[in-house]
Amino acid sequence: MALQRELSTDPAGVVRIGRYDVATKSWTWFGYRLETTTTAGDWIGLSEIVAVDRDTLAVIERDKLNGPAAKVKRVYTVTAPARDPAAGTLPVLHKKLAIDVLPALRAGNGWTQEKLEGLTIGGDGTVYAITDNDGLEDATGETVLLRLGPARKLL
Repeated sequence: MALQRELSTDPAGVVRIGRYDVATKSWTWFGYRLETTTTAGDWIGLSEIVAVDRDTLAVIERDKLNGPAAKVKRVYTVTAPARDPAAGTLPVLHKKLAIDVLPALRAGNGWTQEKLEGLTIGGDGTVYAITDNDGLEDATGETVLLRLGPARKLL
């Protein structure tokens, strides 16, 4: 699981990705370093986490901007370590840019949606992403479903 934004007790710009062990009923935490923004009132966070395979996770990282101001709507991959870190530590995972989704969101020449929120890999291996329209509050009310391409090439 992924937390959207950092906890007050964690390093600035580092959010948590958690792994729950059902046998021991315990959590293990890893850090994920977010991109930065200089836009007043903006923040960057995680919106989704998806298992790509046994070792790889894909995460949506996005800003809070929409329309022509939107800058960060990306999917990154990280490798989930096989071993848990030492208790009390928060090792930061290395991320790799998989897909910059902003060009796909702008391809329709409409309003660029703020909340790139969902990501999945279909049974045929196609990667799909979707926006959240926030029920029309401070948004156009549109939902955009994107077919991004084959997971084997993108992720």
